[in-house]
Amino acid sequence: SDSYYGSRQMEKYPQVTVAKGIKFGSTEQEVIAAFGQPEEDDIYVSDSGYKTFEYCNDYSQYLRLTIYEDTGVSCIEIKEYQ
Repeated sequence: SDSYYGSRQMEKYPQVTVAKGIKFGSTEQEVIAAFGQPEEDDIYVSDSGYKTFEYCNDYSQYLRLTIYEDTGVSCIEIKEYQ
C-alpha cells in the first residue's frame, strides 16, 4: 500500500498500522467505522483540505489522525502523558 506525507507519495516510507487496521491511506469513513465519530471539539478542519481527528482516553493518552480527502490518513500520532 502507498504511504503519503500530506498529499505527496513517499517511497520507502514506514508502514504503520494502529488498532482496527487503520494505516496510512485509510479513508475518513474507515477511521469513523473503526473508532467512531469524534466529538465536535476533537475535529479540526483545515482550509488546506485535511481534517484532524483526535481520540482521547481519559486525557492521559490520545490518538491523532490527519486525514486528507484525496489520500486518506497521512499522519498518525500516539501520545501518552506521564
